[in-house]
Amino acid sequence: MDENVKDINKANEKVKSLEIEVNNTKELLTNANKEIDSYKYMDIEIAEIELNNKLEKYVDKLSLKNDIYKSIY
Repeated sequence: MDENVKDINKANEKVKSLEIEVNNTKELLTNANKEIDSYKYMDIEIAEIELNNKLEKYVDKLSLKNDIYKSIY
């Protein structure tokens, strides 16, 4: 009988451990989904235009003589 109780307690501990792991995974998944959702509404084209404008301004500040550097960005 004592062996059965030990086995049951071991199994219960494993179940509790797995429940904690599942809950942690659910929380991570929820946070990841929230992060993904935040990107759904981003306007990637505007972000790309802004980046190109910043790069062009940076290249202008460098006072490069060759215009080929500007055409890259």
